[in-house]
Amino acid sequence: MITVHDIYNVVDEIAPFRYAEKSDNSGLIIGDKKSMCKTALLCLDITDKMIDKAIKMGAEVIISHHPIIFNPIKSISSDSIYAKLIKHNISAICAHTNLDMASGGINDIIAKKLNVKIITECIETAIEIPYYQIAVFVPVENIEQVYQAMTKAGAGTLGNYSGCAFYTEGTGTFLPLEGSHAYIGEVGKRESVREARIEMILPQSKRFDVIQSMLDVHPYEKPAYNLSKNYAIMEQLGFGKIGELETEMLAKDFAEYLKKTFDNPCIRYNDTGRKIKKVAFCSGSGGSLLNYVIASGADAFVTGDVKHDQFVDADNAGLAVFDAGHFYTENIILESLKNTLAGKFPELNIIIENSNVLSFAK
Repeated sequence: MITVHDIYNVVDEIAPFRYAEKSDNSGLIIGDKKSMCKTALLCLDITDKMIDKAIKMGAEVIISHHPIIFNPIKSISSDSIYAKLIKHNISAICAHTNLDMASGGINDIIAKKLNVKIITECIETAIEIPYYQIAVFVPVENIEQVYQAMTKAGAGTLGNYSGCAFYTEGTGTFLPLEGSHAYIGEVGKRESVREARIEMILPQSKRFDVIQSMLDVHPYEKPAYNLSKNYAIMEQLGFGKIGELETEMLAKDFAEYLKKTFDNPCIRYNDTGRKIKKVAFCSGSGGSLLNYVIASGADAFVTGDVKHDQFVDADNAGLAVFDAGHFYTENIILESLKNTLAGKFPELNIIIENSNVLSFAK
């Protein structure tokens, strides 16, 4: 049976809660980790309507991007949405800034949807995390098999290079004991084998996948390997990214492209007259990054909640800003989140609901 704790752990693997901003409130906000779950509702905001839908469908947990409790509250009335969740035993897991910054998080989804080549991983860096270095011992005849599995899982990528590894050959020795099922050798007899030590680097976010992939193909019953932090190489996590479009566009054409990309009926923008190739983007409300984007030399900046004065400052600097909407630039993460959870829990009923409270007059 699946528990809230199981679901929490998967979300934590995708976007570690420890990386959330200090002012943020991500994690299990309401509920009990021991509660059993058959149905999960995914949405951007936990509104009263979302809770009603969760009750109707029998969902035991709601997973949202925006925290249901962001600022401290001093009292809870019996008719509040918080009391409503507790009364109906519905847990609330919220992944906010940790999901904004995570590898494979919202901004990576935007990059895929815009079909851009990333040239800057973070507009503003919030966290630097050391890479890991893994070393595993394998029979020489199985080097390629193990190497390919680890590479496919995300090890060995450094800058514009992939599959980076170092091999050292030598002799491995071991004594199979009673109860072992040795790939090579016999119980009670010391064995010597020609082995190779494969060393590769990997970001922390890939360590579980790389280790599991290695174990899945390694011929030994109990492979010998070690994992250590490598502070010489740091993974940067932060807000927003910068990429390049395959072909440059006029501002009006790019606005139409964004309407289709984000399924947003209204894109607000300023037209500087420049063609757009280098694009900065940040999910949600990224107006505070405007000066960083101007300094980057980007042709355009895609985000949400853009203020009038920010449009004016950007236009004066020759930067086209496209307000694609806070909701629309973040709601796109739900499908990816659903796919990941479904892969871990095939028996879990997962439903995405639209929590957008805004409408547009035509």
